[in-house]
Amino acid sequence: MKKKQYQSRRGKYFMGFLPNEKFLKLTEKERKFYKLYRDNHRWMYEGKEKIEEWKKEIEKIKKKIDEKRFQIEGGLINKRVNKIDGEIDGEKVIGWREKMMEGYSEIGYLSKDYDFFCSVNLRKRESKTLQNQKKGIKGRELYNTSDVWGDKGDRNNPSEDWLEYQKNHKEGKVKEVIKGNVYEKYYIRIEPKGRGWIRNLYVGGKEDVLHLLNSWNSDIKWESKNDKYIRDNLREIYKGYVRFHIHKNGIENIKRGGENPLSQHPLSNVLGWIGEFRNDISEWMDK
Repeated sequence: MKKKQYQSRRGKYFMGFLPNEKFLKLTEKERKFYKLYRDNHRWMYEGKEKIEEWKKEIEKIKKKIDEKRFQIEGGLINKRVNKIDGEIDGEKVIGWREKMMEGYSEIGYLSKDYDFFCSVNLRKRESKTLQNQKKGIKGRELYNTSDVWGDKGDRNNPSEDWLEYQKNHKEGKVKEVIKGNVYEKYYIRIEPKGRGWIRNLYVGGKEDVLHLLNSWNSDIKWESKNDKYIRDNLREIYKGYVRFHIHKNGIENIKRGGENPLSQHPLSNVLGWIGEFRNDISEWMDK
């Protein structure tokens, strides 16, 4: 009789099928564990085989994705290294995106919703303390924690004497009045061409802008970039964000704010948009 072959025989811990004379001699407990071993050994082997099969399918799908992405974005074919400068040369293939934008640049005026000016404005805002000071309202005083004498002459720390307290007081180390501040805040101005409305979207301070830019592209050292570079990239992000929301929720939710959450566009919403559509946001931007 031909010996039965098992697919899982190539797996680790393989144990062939027991002949009846051996199986019948097993105790009930041994039979239970023998079945437990056999079933799970087979399932484990089949599971690994299926994983390998799926991996091959995934590689095929990845190849299809790369081919389709090349059709969309374009690129170089027949690549070769330039012997002079070491750069990669090849024949340029124009992708669907570039061709689409070429057409849109000529007939985009037919759709007014996406035709708008977008600019970055920097406003100066006074702190509440400074506003009160200008009104003649006295600000609160901050006392130095090293003071050892109270306002009534009571001694708080016997380790320092009255002469040292007087010296500190004369040098201005005892207390200082909190000064008001002026903060610079970034706003995005949305102004459709040929329409009679404007929407200003609040971004935040410089640290908020840098956080947004780092969330979009952490490979760039934004802190070292000049103001124009930061403004240009901030504007492009908001262009894409506004276009996306016009497409998804309609221009009315950009035109005016209100109780409707769809019409609210705080910084957190822009960050959420970047996080959710990171690989696709460039489709909504000019670059």
